[in-house]
Amino acid sequence: GATSYRKTLVMENFGLDFAEDSYGNTPDVILGEARYKTWVQTVNDNAFLTRQYNVLARVREKELLQQVVDSGILTKLEKNGVTLEKLEPLL
Repeated sequence: GATSYRKTLVMENFGLDFAEDSYGNTPDVILGEARYKTWVQTVNDNAFLTRQYNVLARVREKELLQQVVDSGILTKLEKNGVTLEKLEPLL
């Protein structure tokens, strides 16, 4: 079922007895995603991991759509039968 993943044992050492124990040498303050993000925020309040990132503004700033047009990718795709209409469901 949907909750079966909770019963799965996951080991960063892949179960190899000679690999290091990541829980044994990692401070508790950064174990787990939530704790790690909280810790990162104390180290750098503008960390990429925790900041709000405006993707659309960045796409506009880098002129990515114009670069796609200038590259001719869309024209080449359409010549090969791949249209935006066909691509849209994949996005």
